[in-house]
Amino acid sequence: MRILRVLALTALLTVTLFAIAAALLRQPTFTTIPFRGDARADAVRLRRHVDFFTIDVHPRNAEHPENLDRAAAYIADAFRGAGDHTKRDTAATLDYVKMAGVVDGVFNAVR
Repeated sequence: MRILRVLALTALLTVTLFAIAAALLRQPTFTTIPFRGDARADAVRLRRHVDFFTIDVHPRNAEHPENLDRAAAYIADAFRGAGDHTKRDTAATLDYVKMAGVVDGVFNAVR
């Protein structure tokens, strides 16, 4: 009986110490890591991106392929503006109308 009590206490102490160590190492409230970069998020540009995707090209689904195309072009332009070299992969272009029919067929078959 005494051995079980000692083992249980040892296990509880080990788990408690591990939890405390994990909290000290992982929680940002105990330590801070300074940001050493120069780049910061631009709130105005972020708002412009959010507005574009939530207002200008909404909804973005198979029934509105023009909005999907506009969103893809916008993302490509943003990457190009950041210095990336992008190109459109025309071999992987989907037929949005056929895709919508397939999705509707599967959805109706499941119901």
